[in-house]
This record gives sequence, structure tokens and C-alpha cells, in this order.
Amino acid sequence: IFALFLEAFLRIAGYDYLLFEHISAESAESFFKLYKFYNPANFFKFVGFKNMTGLNSLLLGSQVASQIIVNGMIIFAPFYKNSNIKLIKNRNILFLTCLIFYPFVATQTLNLILLIIILIFLFILPNSTLNNKFSIYSIPVMILFSILLLPLFFFRVSRLSDLVVYVKAWMPPVLAFSDLDIYSKLFGVGDFNSSIMLESTDFGFGVLLLNMGLIPIIFLIIILSKLFISNYYLIKKSVIKKFDDNPWVYIASVNLLCTISWLLSLFHYTQVLEMGGRHILAFHLAVAFLSVKKLKEIEKCID
Repeated sequence: IFALFLEAFLRIAGYDYLLFEHISAESAESFFKLYKFYNPANFFKFVGFKNMTGLNSLLLGSQVASQIIVNGMIIFAPFYKNSNIKLIKNRNILFLTCLIFYPFVATQTLNLILLIIILIFLFILPNSTLNNKFSIYSIPVMILFSILLLPLFFFRVSRLSDLVVYVKAWMPPVLAFSDLDIYSKLFGVGDFNSSIMLESTDFGFGVLLLNMGLIPIIFLIIILSKLFISNYYLIKKSVIKKFDDNPWVYIASVNLLCTISWLLSLFHYTQVLEMGGRHILAFHLAVAFLSVKKLKEIEKCID
């Protein structure tokens, strides 16, 4: 987040040349993982700004920049019950910072992920202050706002032809998978199989399925489902048994939601599988697994 703040300052002040100009990619067709100057800021253009450019992230690229901001909003959100702990200072200011930065990195994919995270806060997460007896009354309001804000959530799809472009971009991994022999379908073709040339890798989950195969994917889904369910029930028990003020409850909630947001991104792009993205995902997964262990220990001590 600090890197995005620095980037914004340098670009507004006119010091673009300090952003690794001589080793940067000027177009999306570049084969090198370098700093990008070409984020078109489609969201800003959609709402009427003509000369704005989007942030690209000094470290991981424009798609992951938006994911980092959403994760920041999850981490610093003031919606966790009894989480007034001194793990993070100035949490409200950091949440507001992420909220302000979001339009600069907004993508349609992250708009939808953010909407799903809000729904989890409202109706699923046990220790959410938004998930209460009044939540059900928010449904009509959300429907009304959804109708009004639908163009903002789907700012890249204003006509049927736009949707067709997305569908065509998702199809290559699916078609390539359907053409594989049985063994390759079950165990994948590997990450560096040069015989599989895709026109598009927009469908990240399809690329993962193509590379890993059906059996490893099913195994991963089972493990991740068990992790999510374990975290959910332990967080729920913490609320029932009144130890939801323990820092590990907050940590479990944060890393559960961050992991979900990263995995949801696989339905569009593959950055979560690439350098940088997969390391952040691995960190959130590791902490989520550790949270299960810690919460079980806390529950046992209380019992």
C-alpha cells in the first residue's frame, strides 16, 4: 500500500521517469514482467475522467495492485466484533486510505470480489458487526443499490458484444482441456508444457486445471474447503463462548477473507499463480491454518 502511495505521488508530481522507465513495459504485449505504464484506468474513464491513469504497482502489476487494496480493506475494516486490539495502530485511517485508493486501481473483477466480501460480512462471518439481526433488512436496500450501481460494478460490460469478448477470452483453457487425453486431464500437462499454446489466459482457474489436472484440483478443493469450514466454526464458537476478543479470532477472520478474495480472482486472471501473488496467497493460507490450531488451543483452555 505504501508502494502504491509512493507511485501515486511520483506520477502526480510528474516524476514518471523515476518509476524504472528504462526497464518498463509500454504495452500489454510485452513478454517481460516489468513495471507497466499502460494501465488505462477504465473505471475513471467510465465515470467521466478523461486524462486519468491507473496505478500499476511497483511490485506486482495493476491487477494485483487492486487485489492488495481490497485485502487492505479486509484487514483494516472496522467490522470485526471485539477487535479493538493493539495489533495495528490507526486501523481506521488505513481502511480509509485503501477506500480512497480503490478507484485508482479498480477493475471489474475486483468490484465483484469486493461485493462478495461485503455479502460475507453481512450474512456469513460470525464475528462481523454487520452480521446481526438487522442484516435481513439490508436485502431490499442492497437490491435497490444494486440496480442503481449495476453499471459501476459492470463498467466493462455495457453491451452484449462486451460480454462475448469476455466469454471468448475464457474459452481457450476450457477447449484445450477438453482436447487432452485421459491421463493429462487427470494429472495435468505441467506449467511449462510448450505444446499447449493458449490464445488467452484470462480464465485463471481453467489454466490451473489445465496445468495441474483434475485429481490435484479436487484434492486442493477438499483441503481448502476443510480449512474454510474449520475457521468458520471456530470463529462462530468464539462468539458463542465469548472469547471473540482474542487476537487470533481477528487474525483468522482476516486471513480467511483474504484467501477467499485471492482464490475468487482465479475466475479472471492468473496473477495469484505467478511470482509475488502466489507468495502472498501462501502467507494467508499458512496463517489461516495456524489460526485453526491456535483457536482450538484457546477453546480447549476455556473448556
